[in-house]
Amino acid sequence: MGNQTVTILVVDNQPANLKVLFSLFKQQDFTVRIAESGELALKILTNFQPDIILLDVMMPGMDGFTTCKMIRKNPATADIPVIFITALDGIEDKASGFAAGGVDYITEHSEAVFSHGMCPKCMDEHYGKFPREIGR
Repeated sequence: MGNQTVTILVVDNQPANLKVLFSLFKQQDFTVRIAESGELALKILTNFQPDIILLDVMMPGMDGFTTCKMIRKNPATADIPVIFITALDGIEDKASGFAAGGVDYITEHSEAVFSHGMCPKCMDEHYGKFPREIGR
């Protein structure tokens, strides 16, 4: 990937989930930022434009669906792919995720987080964003 580093924003209120995902992506040499709430994620996005956002749905305060809708409303962040990673696995939940603007929906109780393509080659194949041009 040359000198470009893939950047990821992980949004989850569960410290254990943040730790696992942070470790996984740091091992892949990604630049990872974390936010423990939707509100904090929106603040971070004012100064940090990641290549992709991994977003939990069930969080106190602003939930992931609402957070994603806010991301989509902002022209500066509207094109950043959002992948929901959540324990909610109902059809209605998945439909809500896509309706909110998510590009993918992965249930965290499956091994999909690790097998769904969470590596640079697979993410490039699935989302076509890696590496993104610097200074879009």
